[in-house]
Amino acid sequence: GLSLRGGAAALLFTAALSLAVVLFGARSDTRTLSAGYPAISGRITRQAPPCRGGLQRVGRRMAAQSSMFPALNLTPKLEQQVAKLKMAPDNTLRHQQLLFYAKQANPMPREFQKAENKVPGCLSQVWVTANKDDEGKVYFQGDSDALITKGLVSLLVLGLSGHTAEEILAVKPEFIKEAGITQSLTPGRNNGFLNMLNTMKRKALEVTRA
Repeated sequence: GLSLRGGAAALLFTAALSLAVVLFGARSDTRTLSAGYPAISGRITRQAPPCRGGLQRVGRRMAAQSSMFPALNLTPKLEQQVAKLKMAPDNTLRHQQLLFYAKQANPMPREFQKAENKVPGCLSQVWVTANKDDEGKVYFQGDSDALITKGLVSLLVLGLSGHTAEEILAVKPEFIKEAGITQSLTPGRNNGFLNMLNTMKRKALEVTRA
């Protein structure tokens, strides 16, 4: 009787031990597999950058590439903005971008909104000032009493500031067509935009020679 009970106990112990080994091994396999998934997920996350706005994504990609418009002698910042506008699918989005420039611009102090800083030939009132730093780089400030026009002058302020008069004078006005601005503006505003560019070139030269 005792040998039978001892044999049964040994059999039960062996069975329990085998089950423990199986369960422990399965759990270890599960940990090994789940430990691998975060690594895979991490690699995928690092390879796929977060999605941004369409125009901003285009602008960054264009900035990383070589010049798209070598014949126009654009500054890097101006070329980036022209690329954004050029890649816009329609005029509505171009207008939105110009309004964005206007909202981001710092207002010009009232004391600078005077006749000597006024851009001639614009449908709206537009003012531009220029200053030169010790390195010979010119910095502009612009403002207007109309939002779209303020967006246009802000585009030029953003694109031309921080460059020498020589670099600013070299910029070809044909970039306006490349950006698609001529198609989205009235003839009067197109002429006004050209007048802004010419005024900023003149002021850059004046402050450099002073």
